[in-house]
Amino acid sequence: MYIVTSADPESPESFWAPSLPVQYWSFHSGLTGWLMLFLILRFFKYLEFSNSLGVVGDTFQKAAKDLAIFLLIFFLIILAFSYAGFYFYRGRMYEFSTFPKSFSTVFSIMFGQVDFQTFGFNSDTSLGSFSIAFLWSITILVYLILINMFLAIILGAFEEIQGDVKRYRLERLQVNKYVPQH
Repeated sequence: MYIVTSADPESPESFWAPSLPVQYWSFHSGLTGWLMLFLILRFFKYLEFSNSLGVVGDTFQKAAKDLAIFLLIFFLIILAFSYAGFYFYRGRMYEFSTFPKSFSTVFSIMFGQVDFQTFGFNSDTSLGSFSIAFLWSITILVYLILINMFLAIILGAFEEIQGDVKRYRLERLQVNKYVPQH
């Protein structure tokens, strides 16, 4: 059950305040989601019994330090674009009216969910060439460069782990030559 807090429910300024049972259900759903994520991450620990499946957990473990540094830089770049969008568009566009909305909009742009009509390419809200440069810079810097850097970090760690697995198999084969077979 929801309670309308604005006279006009179609206006973007209105919001829906959930009643108490809905808040409990929302909390329970969020908690369940986090627990499932934790269980999936714990599952990687149990993949070590197989050489080919254990590579997944080992890869993320090997790349953990580089991924932490990368995620910090990634988050700072997203914050910079969010603040720039909030600063330049806050009085012109609802999507950038607050900093959290700006942050969410930058993530949407990063994943290709851009509506050019509402973004500001009409005559009354447009900043002209800044809007085009803003969209292209998010697309090129974040989507093309940073996502590829993320993949390069993961693939580099994967190649190192694959080399370790091949050396381990070779050592095991050499040891097995000298162990008597019954």
